[in-house]
Amino acid sequence: EKLIGTGLEHLSELVEDKKTLKGKRRRGSSGEDGKVGKGKKTKRKSLVAEVEDEDLSGEEFPEDLSEDGEDVDRNDRRSGKNKAVSMNIEDFDESEDENAESDGVESEDSGAPGPGRGVISDENATWLKPKHGKQQLLSDEDDDEDDDEDQFEELEVEKQARELEKEEDRVQKEAHDELLFNLEENENLARQDARATAGEDAKLSRDEIALRLRRNLAVLKNFKELRDADKSRPEYVAEVIEDLAETYSYIPSLAERFFDIFPDEQCIDFMEAMDNPRPLTIRANTLKTRRRDLAQALISRGVNVDPIDKWSKVGLLVSESQVPVGATPEYLAGHYMIQSASSFMPVIALAPQPDERVLDVAAAPGGKTQYIAALMNNKGVLIANDAKKERIKALVGNLQRMGVENTIVSHYDGRKLPEVMKGFDRVLLDSPCSGTGIISHDPSVKTQRTNEDIARTVHLQKQLLLAAIDSCNAESSSGGYVVYSTCSLMVDENEEVVDYALRKRFVKVVPAGLPFGVPGFVNFKGTRFNQQMLEARRIYPHVHNLDGFFICKLKKTKNGVRSKHVDENADDEKREENETVDVQVPPVKLKRGKAIKKDGKKKTIGRDKEEQARGRRGIKDEVAAGSEQHTSEEDKSVQVKSKKVQQERKLKAKSRKLLDSEHVKSSKAASNALSSSRRKEKLKKKRQKLSEKAAPKSRS
Repeated sequence: EKLIGTGLEHLSELVEDKKTLKGKRRRGSSGEDGKVGKGKKTKRKSLVAEVEDEDLSGEEFPEDLSEDGEDVDRNDRRSGKNKAVSMNIEDFDESEDENAESDGVESEDSGAPGPGRGVISDENATWLKPKHGKQQLLSDEDDDEDDDEDQFEELEVEKQARELEKEEDRVQKEAHDELLFNLEENENLARQDARATAGEDAKLSRDEIALRLRRNLAVLKNFKELRDADKSRPEYVAEVIEDLAETYSYIPSLAERFFDIFPDEQCIDFMEAMDNPRPLTIRANTLKTRRRDLAQALISRGVNVDPIDKWSKVGLLVSESQVPVGATPEYLAGHYMIQSASSFMPVIALAPQPDERVLDVAAAPGGKTQYIAALMNNKGVLIANDAKKERIKALVGNLQRMGVENTIVSHYDGRKLPEVMKGFDRVLLDSPCSGTGIISHDPSVKTQRTNEDIARTVHLQKQLLLAAIDSCNAESSSGGYVVYSTCSLMVDENEEVVDYALRKRFVKVVPAGLPFGVPGFVNFKGTRFNQQMLEARRIYPHVHNLDGFFICKLKKTKNGVRSKHVDENADDEKREENETVDVQVPPVKLKRGKAIKKDGKKKTIGRDKEEQARGRRGIKDEVAAGSEQHTSEEDKSVQVKSKKVQQERKLKAKSRKLLDSEHVKSSKAASNALSSSRRKEKLKKKRQKLSEKAAPKSRS
């Protein structure tokens, strides 16, 4: 504070001197300029001596002050602005010669120091240099303040503290950057471990991944010769599944399921086929038009159509169209329906007939329902049911547009339909599914169908199929058929569901009557299904150029539910033998004209009188031989009574089983069994009487 106060006082004095000197300069002559040059030194000496006399703790304030003033004045001259304070040495020139002579100061050329020269130290030597050789110390006020701060110990500590704070901030920033870098590096390492690529870069191009996929598939095809000694088969399979998921944008679980169904290069063909759209097909409505007339009308409107194939009499393939296919007058009039060719298959397998009672469990949006009504010629009764109320509007609209008249639309849960209505001749169940066969229409299936979703769908499908079978009538004269279909290729949703129905109901798989298709799986990943699955049909996009589909036709043989004790792994024929009990009565010798069952066939037995006599003699001989073994009549009577009691108990137990059993084919078999057992009992009683009569004769 002292330093600043004294500095300000000197500044004010110097400003006043400057003003007076400027005024004298204007009035002075040319000869006085030389005296001014001599007066510079005297003014400097007096200024330094005056400042040093003050108690400033040895600080060199005049030097800083003059430097500051010199710098400020220089800056003022450069910028063209007038400053209030100017500390240039030239401003302290004097025109009077008296100051220089009184102080004994000589000119610089003499080289002899004057009496006042001893107070000037080496630190002030810079003040004595010529103007053009002066050092430029600092350029702005901030640097001057920093120089002032360096002169005090407190300010040096503060400076060090600031440097420490900056160092800490820098260290923290480096630590944060290093943490982010480590996190990113760990994520990259995790991706590399998941990819299971040892020694390879995780960031591979699409072409490199496809090349590696082909190479690994070739190795799996000929594993013994082409395999790498350091890699096992599961590692190759895991790498193939990962490359499939990466190349075709599938989630790994779904890619693994498809690789299990389509081994080797078939999986690549299947996924490539799924990325390409299927051909657009339409179905002619035979209730309003013929296929030939419809084709001519569409061709005249700029729609190029061709028949699908010989297996369909109503399908048309749209190859090119200049107008929207869903907005033509023919479409609005109900002459055709835009429908996938794979959707024709379930109705062809069902083969409905006129005047039948048919049920469509999941009917919306109505394409298959209308096809069924067309095959029935609007005769009979068709129940179109759907569980979702919002889809009923589309179902009703399509049926009305297509001219269907024999259909009743219902809104029930398909699992509860047997409680509402039964006795249908034919039932179609196009079950809700995961949609893995129509990915070309809905690519979101690639990333949204998880194993949990498929498991929930399978549970619903099993319940719906059992309800559809219960709604069908096994005693129907023309039907008794149930068709189960899905637009999925998962084994869990197809073969497993049908095999479950075969174990729970009296049904069997029959040929679907389709002209093409791949047989169903009998053995899949160690799981064995019923051999009847060979009659089911699978439609593959990369094989048939149609949407993926599964169709299975079932024939209901008997109403009711199978018992729980049936062997699940047995064939259907063995199951029927285990569940339907045929009462086989051992052959009994009867008189002529009587009929008995022997090996399941009726035969008549006739005997001559001689054979009858021989039989009677044999009975007497047996009785005589047996009577010799018994010593008393009491023992004999006890044995006879015990035998009677045992025989009666056995007969009662048999009769109860025969009457209470659900597996008896008819009541006639039970009555025949009872009558044969009674006859046998009568014969035994006759033998006992004969033995009793023969007993006293033997004693005598």
